[in-house]
Amino acid sequence: QTSSRTALKAATTQATSLTHTMKTLAGQITDQATTVTDAVQAKALADAKTSVKDAITKVQDAAASARTTIDDTSGKVADDQTRQDAEKARTSALDLTTSATKLLDGEDTNALTAMATSLTSATKTLNDATTGVNNSHTTWQQAQDAAAAAAAAAAPATTQAPSSQTSSGDAYSDQTFSTGSGGSW
Repeated sequence: QTSSRTALKAATTQATSLTHTMKTLAGQITDQATTVTDAVQAKALADAKTSVKDAITKVQDAAASARTTIDDTSGKVADDQTRQDAEKARTSALDLTTSATKLLDGEDTNALTAMATSLTSATKTLNDATTGVNNSHTTWQQAQDAAAAAAAAAAPATTQAPSSQTSSGDAYSDQTFSTGSGGSW
């Protein structure tokens, strides 16, 4: 019984020590897992912010291109609705960039990721609308060119035939001239 009590006391001391070691190791693992999780979340947040910044730049570039196209085609499109649609898409896209810029100050990765997707969609919509304006301008230009060609074809011919007049003495012909002596020229 005495040796059992001594062995039991030693086993209890060893179990207490191992429990303490286990708690320390569990704490270290938890701390390391938290560090890894924080690093992953920080990376995801940084990546989301970069995606939003890149998407904002693409929207702004597309908006500038649309502005030029809209301005350059005033009165030069087959369907003016295409210009109105492009202007509406441009305004909506730029409004979205304002909201996106405000999100950049926050730390909501999910909201930033969703915004990057929305900005990409807005850029596509804007580029498609700008292409619509360009296509409408091309159609208008082809109609203008066809009308000009038709007008040119219908216009009376104004080219002059070469003149057949010559001054006397300048022209030579095969005429035979008689002289009083019977000779011919």
